[in-house]
Amino acid sequence: MNIGADSFPKEFNMVGSPVVLVLSDVLSSFPVGSTFRQVEITVTGVVEGEGETQSYVYLVDASSDRLNVDIASALRSMLFNIGYGSTWLDRDVINYPSVTFRVDYRTKYMVDGEIYYGESQLYNAGCRAVPGRISEMDRLRINGHVADYYNLLRFTTKPSDGIEIVPVGENVVTHSVGKLSGVVGQTYKVDVAGVHSLADGRKVYGVVDDGTLFSLRFLNSMGVLDTATAICKEALSYSVQTEGYNLTTAPSNRLPSGMEALKSGGRGKLALSSGFVNRQWADWWAEEVMRTTKCWIKYGYQYSTNGNKYDDLPLWLPCILTPKDEDIVVYDRSSQGLCYVEFEAEIGIEGSLLRTVIH
Repeated sequence: MNIGADSFPKEFNMVGSPVVLVLSDVLSSFPVGSTFRQVEITVTGVVEGEGETQSYVYLVDASSDRLNVDIASALRSMLFNIGYGSTWLDRDVINYPSVTFRVDYRTKYMVDGEIYYGESQLYNAGCRAVPGRISEMDRLRINGHVADYYNLLRFTTKPSDGIEIVPVGENVVTHSVGKLSGVVGQTYKVDVAGVHSLADGRKVYGVVDDGTLFSLRFLNSMGVLDTATAICKEALSYSVQTEGYNLTTAPSNRLPSGMEALKSGGRGKLALSSGFVNRQWADWWAEEVMRTTKCWIKYGYQYSTNGNKYDDLPLWLPCILTPKDEDIVVYDRSSQGLCYVEFEAEIGIEGSLLRTVIH
């Protein structure tokens, strides 16, 4: 008797969320008298654009007649080496990495000291997985509609109400998703001041930058690049660590030659703010932007070898975002003030943000 499958991975999956295979009739699939009963599950996938096949094997003890197995870790491993870099930030079209995979499973058991395998069973419906996750709260909200949840996704958790402020000349990103195409990002340039309607139904408002706006690109919880505009609080600092050492010299009646210091750091820190926003947008800044693991900030431009500035080649500097307070207050009914989120952006490379050797 073969193992039954009550639930397979969906046609479209996100590797940060559970990708569950549910097997039934497990115990009755083994011969009577067999021992060391296990189910061997093989996940085989190909990362789009790479062509190399990868396989990962799960060995699950057949402890009950129904087994729930999460195979997301295998899919995450296949996508592990896909890196997001600054070269992604201003592409007109972004084709995000995805993996197409299949699942094979079979019994494994011992009889009279020898290992035997049951007939391999294959499930292959062109399953696709992409980086990113859906929060536990949203998984709870769409319970019962999981099979088609990709139709519900905008691949951004930005609120639909309110209008996002974007500096004139800056790009914003919208995303589309399909069973065959995966996730595709499309940039839209805010070229004039005023309201702009985006393909995903959102609206942004282009404003002329007076030098206080900073554009951020970050990897959101759904595994794609997202955009945000922060307001500078006119505060710049540098992190410098100092460690002093006494210099040792030969014995002498003269004074010792002194000390030396080892210095590290030299990375700039910008104090930034979301600006005054409503509760939904403050919640987005706190729960989405502040939790990103990869972020870049637009600061300055590249130069040629003869000192000419390339106005069309901005510098995107890697940075780490840290909220001003560990507990971020989204709103407080006892306070009449407007909502905002304050944070710090520490630049990931050392060097002055205000001076340069280029002239």
